[in-house]
Parts: sequence; C-alpha cells; structure tokens
Amino acid sequence: MTQVTVKWYNPKKGFGFVRPDEGLPDAFLHVSAVEARGLDRLPEGTLLDCTLIEGPKGWEVQSIDAVMEVPEPAHAADPTAISDACPGVVKFFNAYKGFGFVTRDSDQADVFVHVRTLEQCGLCDLVEGQIVSMAVSEGPKGLQADQIAVVAEPERASGPLLRWRAAYAVEDADTDAEHRELVTLANALHDRWAANANRDELARLFDRLLASAVCHLDREDARRGFGPGEPLSASRWNWMKDMADFRQRSLATPRPPRFTEDMAEFLRAWVTAHILAEVGGQPHVVEVAAAQG
Repeated sequence: MTQVTVKWYNPKKGFGFVRPDEGLPDAFLHVSAVEARGLDRLPEGTLLDCTLIEGPKGWEVQSIDAVMEVPEPAHAADPTAISDACPGVVKFFNAYKGFGFVTRDSDQADVFVHVRTLEQCGLCDLVEGQIVSMAVSEGPKGLQADQIAVVAEPERASGPLLRWRAAYAVEDADTDAEHRELVTLANALHDRWAANANRDELARLFDRLLASAVCHLDREDARRGFGPGEPLSASRWNWMKDMADFRQRSLATPRPPRFTEDMAEFLRAWVTAHILAEVGGQPHVVEVAAAQG
C-alpha cells in the first residue's frame, strides 16, 4: 500500500488525482475506486492508503484501502469578515467545469471564481442571481475572487414550494442552516421550472441542490464523528439516488417536460424526508418513492 494525498477529486466529472508520498508521479483516481470504498466525496488534502498500479497512461489508483485523515470541513465565510469586500451578483457558475464569474457592482467587471475558492470558503456551488460579497485581486488572467460569501439568494417570482416551519428545527445552528439551504434550493428549482426555464438552467439548479445535499451529509457525518462513508446506510444512498434519477429523467430530452404537481410533490417529499428524519432523531433518512415524470 502507498499513502497518498488527494490533490483534487470532482464527483461530477468522476475522477481526480492523488499525490503519492513515495515520490511517484501523480496518480489518476477514478470514481469506481471511490465508490468501491463506499465514499462519495474526497476533500482536497484527504490522506489515503491506496494500491497503485502503472497503467498504459501512467499511475492510477487500483483501490482505496483505508482513509487515514480527512481535513476539517470549512464553514461558510461570514460576509462581514471579508477584508476590503465588494458586492457582486453571480453571472454563472458551472460546477462540472469548476469555475464561474461574478459581476462586480462597482464597475460591472467580471470576476473569476474557482471551485477551490468556494470549497475554502465553505461553499459547494453558486447559482445565477445570488448576491455575494468577495475579496478580489488581480490574477494572471484578470480579476479573481480570493474569498467569497453568499449574502442573499435571488428573488423568486412565484410562491415557494416549501416554507420553513418551526417543527423542522433540530436546535443545532449548523444543521438548521444547511436544512434551510436545501429548502431554498428546492424552491428555486421549483420556481424556475414552473416558469419554463431552459434545460441548462434547470441542470445547474439540479446540480446545486445535489451538491448542497452531499456537502450537508459530509458535514453532518463530521459533526457526528464519522469518517467518510462510514454511516452511508441504504436509505441515505437511496435518498441521493432518487434525486439523481429524477434529474436524469427530467433532463433526458432537449426540452424538459412541463412541470406538474407530481414533480412538485416529489421535491417536497425529498427535502422533508431528510429534515423530518433528523428532527425525529433518526440516524438516517427515510426512503422516498420517485415521482413519475
């Protein structure tokens, strides 16, 4: 076995790279090795014991044999704590490519935002129209965000799919904030779909909801003292798979299907199933039947 450090891993792309401690070149890490270990995310800096093999294109991870150390999850940055902060509005962010741009309010200049900056600031994704606060510097290719925090979500034109209720609170500030974010993202997906948003926009909203849910489960596990993947019960896996399947069915054609009440009910059930299970003190979420698209 060889000890390696995760350089980066993108679950949406399905691969990443690790740096061996023995002086070998960087090794390719495929999603199949990650999932075989029961993991879904690998933060940058995670220490692993792996079996490496030399393939036709270079070194690659054959198997992950043990997770040795996981960095502490970052907390979302406080907008008031960013030095020389300037406001802006998210122009777009592509989670698959790992970057996006924010339009700075003061001069309408585009500011580059990399996914690693988001991760360092405790964020998983950005969505078009969000109001953000950021620290900006001049990078090799132009303006770039060094720190960023979300100040406000974009306004919704229609009524929410879900409203936060006092009964949802678990009286843990971090958990409640993450649950509120799931509700907000489900509302955004519902409203834009009901307003006949295009396929690309819906795909971004689906991906943001899924990314937020994955980050939440990771942080939830860290708060409980679990290592990556340890408490991944069948019901938790099915909860994520249900949404991934719903996304795939909904975006299977160039023009998404008309939004129906059945789809709205699926979104409501998917979000509240997890929240209510947490309120009830259950160690895992209840399963949700997928809606028929």
